[in-house]
Amino acid sequence: TNQPVRPEVPIAVNVFVKPDLYASPEVVDFGEVNLEQLRQIPALRDGLAQVVGIRRRQGAFTITSVGSNIPGLDVSVSPSRPAETFRMDIKLIPDQVKQGMVSGVIRLGTSDPMFPEITVPVRGEIR
Repeated sequence: TNQPVRPEVPIAVNVFVKPDLYASPEVVDFGEVNLEQLRQIPALRDGLAQVVGIRRRQGAFTITSVGSNIPGLDVSVSPSRPAETFRMDIKLIPDQVKQGMVSGVIRLGTSDPMFPEITVPVRGEIR
């Protein structure tokens, strides 16, 4: 600066570099869900749907498998062909979810040798 008392001003910078293959957002959070309303109002299922992007910095890859240790999740990934970016849609299946805390992961198998599996944590509460 042109101030003799403070000729330099330090500026802190925080940088977070994501891996070459990553999910965004990194966590699926359904929050608090009323199971009775979820069963009675079909449109609520779509309203509670979560979307996660799966991206690779360079070059196409394939999602080879999709699985979860949480019963009652409907997980779909598109496109089905190799790509640099995928969309994962996650919905709750009213007849299969149970009341209580939701805590687990979605596992995505990939064709990337450096990242053969991506895990996305899932949380929420079904009341």
